[in-house]
Amino acid sequence: MIDDDMMHHKIAQLMLREYGNIEEVILSTDAKETLNFLELNKANTSNLPDYIFLDLQMPDYSGWDFLKGYQKIHNSLRKDIKLYIVSSSIDPKDIKRSEEYKFVDSFVQKPLTREFLHNLVA
Repeated sequence: MIDDDMMHHKIAQLMLREYGNIEEVILSTDAKETLNFLELNKANTSNLPDYIFLDLQMPDYSGWDFLKGYQKIHNSLRKDIKLYIVSSSIDPKDIKRSEEYKFVDSFVQKPLTREFLHNLVA
């Protein structure tokens, strides 16, 4: 999970474990650092996540910046990572813009819901 809101980290971590049946949740507030990690580990599938939950509105290096960088490396990743944008934005322009990235699986409005997480692992 890449998000600058620590409260969202805590809530999402609990929900992912309880309703998504996800054992290990790695939290990051630094999208650029996460992108660098993915680049360094692109061939090591055991180090790559199954899912990425990305916030769009973050200082310094936004979720949009991450998507541009991820677009350059996602084909070289040796694992099919499911990428979900998790945002508080209700702006239709953000949703439309996110659809331009073919590797984005879905745009999910915060907060994550029990139903979404159940469907994630179903």
